Amino acid sequence: MFSPGQNGLSRKQRLQSFCYLRSEFKNSQKNLYTIIGEWTVAPNDCTKWLNGRGRGSRYEGNYQGEPRTGSCYDKTYDASRFSAEYKSLLKAMFDTQTKLYEETTSGWIMWSWSTESSPEWSFKEGLKGGWIPKGSIGPRSSAYC
Repeated sequence: MFSPGQNGLSRKQRLQSFCYLRSEFKNSQKNLYTIIGEWTVAPNDCTKWLNGRGRGSRYEGNYQGEPRTGSCYDKTYDASRFSAEYKSLLKAMFDTQTKLYEETTSGWIMWSWSTESSPEWSFKEGLKGGWIPKGSIGPRSSAYC
């Protein structure tokens, strides 16, 4: 999400990128208890002030001259604007990451319980919106790897 290349990934490529981390996490876990922290299901940098106060986003092309990938209008701020396809991606991002983290590390801590205006960064809003399963334990129906 922090480079034009990452913003331009297809759904499959984005999910696959997590799978490539499997051996790295397993190797880390051999030497130290590894806990994954500060991660999100957000596939873009649309959330307000993520890149610094008033600095814009790479996704919309208004940050440091980065090329535009798309509009943030239906990707943040108001989950009621999220399409079924976008919610499906958020669910797949959650399922894929948590399955990987639970299988290869000592656990995970998501970035935040709640945010002011970025439901895709909020565990609470993910539960409410359905892209994070209630209980968050059990089969990951849309896990990619």
